Amino acid sequence: MFNIFRKRQCILVISVSISAIFVCVFYFHTYANSIIDPGLKVASIYGRDITQAEVNHLAENYSLAVMLGLYDFLETLGGSGPVVDEWAALNEFVLNQLVMQHESKALAVTVLDRQIAQAIAKCPLFRQRGGFSVAKYREFIQKRLAIRGLNGRLLENLFRDSLQAARVRQIVSGSVAISDQEVLRAFRAYQKEDLQIIKFNLSKYAAQAHVTVDQMWKLYTKELGNLRTPETRSVRYVVFKMSEEKRLPRDKARISTLQDAADRAATFIETLAGGKVSFEKAAEQASVPINLLPPFSDGFSDSKVFKELKRELPGLVYVTSRLTKEHPYSDALEGIDKDRFYVLELLSVQPSRPLTFEEARPRLQEILCVRAASRMLHEEGRAVAASIAKQLQEGKSFKEAAALEGVKPQKILGVTPFSRVSPEHSLYAEVALLLSPGEISALQKSDDGGAYTVFLTRREAIRPTEFTKRKTKLKAQLLKVKQTLLFLEWMRSAREAANVRTTS
Repeated sequence: MFNIFRKRQCILVISVSISAIFVCVFYFHTYANSIIDPGLKVASIYGRDITQAEVNHLAENYSLAVMLGLYDFLETLGGSGPVVDEWAALNEFVLNQLVMQHESKALAVTVLDRQIAQAIAKCPLFRQRGGFSVAKYREFIQKRLAIRGLNGRLLENLFRDSLQAARVRQIVSGSVAISDQEVLRAFRAYQKEDLQIIKFNLSKYAAQAHVTVDQMWKLYTKELGNLRTPETRSVRYVVFKMSEEKRLPRDKARISTLQDAADRAATFIETLAGGKVSFEKAAEQASVPINLLPPFSDGFSDSKVFKELKRELPGLVYVTSRLTKEHPYSDALEGIDKDRFYVLELLSVQPSRPLTFEEARPRLQEILCVRAASRMLHEEGRAVAASIAKQLQEGKSFKEAAALEGVKPQKILGVTPFSRVSPEHSLYAEVALLLSPGEISALQKSDDGGAYTVFLTRREAIRPTEFTKRKTKLKAQLLKVKQTLLFLEWMRSAREAANVRTTS
């Protein structure tokens, strides 16, 4: 059961493929509502055109649902959970509203006015002293909606959509059930296991790998476009900082001194902006020394000066990447310690270029060596695991089979799949969930490039009292996961049937 969930965990995130055009058009409403034509057609769904005005309305529902704490509604429509950012959540929420509205009609789901009133009355935002507060409800409409040109009708419609979505989800996933056998299998996650692990380390096989010049040349010609030197940048900078004696106190004198440093940095930038004074001359006029930063590539350098400045200016790499020959000066950048300001000047940029074969040779050899080592490791690992499995079937003990294969297992006792003591040991225990005592797993890849196989020596017997104690809660958890999987699969099919088309 748990392996099924793990393999299908990607389904748990509602992923909607909407082109960048649709995303940009409806997000642009947030910043320039008065510029975009509300009648502009931005997409079509179920063969019906969707205008900018309709998208704006649906986007308003998202922000309103967040304010009201309608988290179940947001989760149902993909507006919360493990998404990249709030824009992605809004994107999914807008499209899924249209799909849900269509499906609600198809399933003849209706919501009565009294049900809407009851839902509003239960909203924590409108409650006071254990009951519904009309005053708080009106205050919300006046202060949160009216100033945005909205009214209470939008609030009522949002609660209607929320109740409809909940009912649709209930209809779709209501037939799901969890058997006692499924609960029993899932209970394995709480049972302690004694394991023996056979590890295959990549370094051992890397030492045996042999790479020829012909292999390196073949890879070089194939990957020439990716084998390039990094772009190298050189910059210098000046610092406007507070005096040492006024750096610690949090009084008016410190604020005044900090403002003085900011003003001097601003004056320095204004001097450069005229284009008639060089960086050196401006620094001389400001009585600040110029500091040279050693060349660096891709935001990395072994220079101590670079590392210290990068710590002081976390945005150093980004800022320097934006400087050009035409615009070589940065703005005044405040240090992380809030006691100084930096101004940078771009000195030079060494463009990226293709590596020669000799320059790329060490990297090519490393890549091919790792590939060859990985191939040997997995061939031998699979052979060892298969041989031990066969010997176990023939009646040999695991100790005897491992000795014949020349491997030394690592014993791990009393571990559970969800133990927080050791993530590595918990991973081994999770692999063993589908094993019966006396069985060995297939070869598994490890994060360090190696591999391993797991032998289950013993699994703790189920204690009836412990099982009874956890059964109800575990069954409810499994039911919720299973219902969620079914609903999201239904939602995916519904989105496909919606036939979304974007308008350029």
